Amino acid sequence: MLLARHLLRWSARFPEARKDALEDVIGYLQALAYLRSSSDQDNAQDAEEEVLLQAGRLQLHVQHGIAEVRQRTLDLDEQCRQAGDLYTALATARNAIQALRNRIVRPPQPTSQRPSLLEFRRWQDHALNKQLARRAKAREEVAKRAEDSSLSATRWRISVYEPNGYFEAVCETDTGQEHHYRAWVPVPDAVPALLRRWSVPAQRPVEVIWDCLGPWPHWLLPYGGDGTQHRGADPEHRRGPSADLNTPWLMNPAHRERLAAMIEQVRRQRPDGVSVDGFLRQAADHLNAVEPIVPGLGHWSQAAQRHEGDLIGLGTSKIAGWIDPAAAVAFSGTPLWNGFDDHRPDTVPAMIKAMWSGSVETALTVWNWRRDPICVDRVPGPVGPLYELGRNGTHRLHAARLLGLPAIWAEITQDALPLQITPYDLGAVEDHEAEQVVTCWRGLLAAGLVVGELEHCSMPRMTILHIDDTIAAWILAEPVRAVAWAAAYDRVYPDALRQAGIPPHAWTAGQAWVDWCSTASR
Repeated sequence: MLLARHLLRWSARFPEARKDALEDVIGYLQALAYLRSSSDQDNAQDAEEEVLLQAGRLQLHVQHGIAEVRQRTLDLDEQCRQAGDLYTALATARNAIQALRNRIVRPPQPTSQRPSLLEFRRWQDHALNKQLARRAKAREEVAKRAEDSSLSATRWRISVYEPNGYFEAVCETDTGQEHHYRAWVPVPDAVPALLRRWSVPAQRPVEVIWDCLGPWPHWLLPYGGDGTQHRGADPEHRRGPSADLNTPWLMNPAHRERLAAMIEQVRRQRPDGVSVDGFLRQAADHLNAVEPIVPGLGHWSQAAQRHEGDLIGLGTSKIAGWIDPAAAVAFSGTPLWNGFDDHRPDTVPAMIKAMWSGSVETALTVWNWRRDPICVDRVPGPVGPLYELGRNGTHRLHAARLLGLPAIWAEITQDALPLQITPYDLGAVEDHEAEQVVTCWRGLLAAGLVVGELEHCSMPRMTILHIDDTIAAWILAEPVRAVAWAAAYDRVYPDALRQAGIPPHAWTAGQAWVDWCSTASR
């Protein structure tokens, strides 16, 4: 009650700003008194939750108060952070009580001891890991049912698996070549589903051979395998997915020979009497007219979901290799080909000149793809992938397309499908936009182009699609974006979508996509 008396005196001086704090103090004291007087277990748990709720509200007032004074006499940034941490701890404790009370989280073994918050978190992480394993196995079962037994299997060998989820896999091709991938998964059960997404075509059978044991994690692992402040971090195992772009060039002369052949091809196709600027203008005008850049997916198609601040997903993988530039269709921030008037406009012309020079060394120096990687995100489809520009390489991918290069060396990242998405994740904020997206999802599920389950919500933008499989992540995007990607896919892989069950008229416009999906859902 001493606290209440101080606040009454305080609120008299600042009535307009402190009334809410006083109400929360009174609520806290009432809940505390009820907790002390209650002998019934259920009522006591109600009071426990209420005490923590009111304590959390009070802690927010403390944090806001410190924020008000931290720049007056003392630097109180650290105290403000500590107050925020305590608020988070109180909210976590309340969530823990609810989870234990509703038996959402249970101890791995029977116990009569009350757990600490840390022990509860271990139980919670154990349950999350089991859930991730179940989802991964479900995806693998769906994929196996769709396998084409007439195709030879792709064989994967797992050579390294570390306690933080980092692993290395070798893919053995029909020609006897080996491709080395570095990847991460939260649990060993997710390895097959993650590697299967590299299959071309998507229905090719997969065989995973373990040459090492995959340890089961005790905690939820930090996404990607490394997080110094994460409870699941392992200081002795911090490796994450990466791609070595330089060593393959040093070990395999075929890469250099391939570049030399492309340079010769580009020189033969160089138009007579046309300047670099003239060539770029003509090539850009042509591409903008017939193969326009499509809007990016914003990486939502590979995004991890969040659970109490933790990123949760079924993994990510990387490799260095050749990609077809014609399949690189999405670039954030550059809606037009060679639209670099205000951003290093001399870079693309320099790359064209380097290719026209005929020198492999000059091309490697100017393009610098061995040490400064072109980064792309791989988006699988039924017969092959499309690519979206990642964190680096815009100018070089533009130059490759303008020159018509058949291949380019890049760092390729591919993530597992998200476990779930909502229309809000796609940017559908208004109800009519969200309802349109949900209508499309319902039709795609009915057509068998997506395998999963809809969890409806009274707010359409928060309806959840739980995903087990799809022929391509971009078909889940909002209609205008989906048809742009479909048109690009049909250019790169003619007739593949029709054979997969999507007729050409479905991607002529956004409304056509909605109409076709609506028909499919009936």
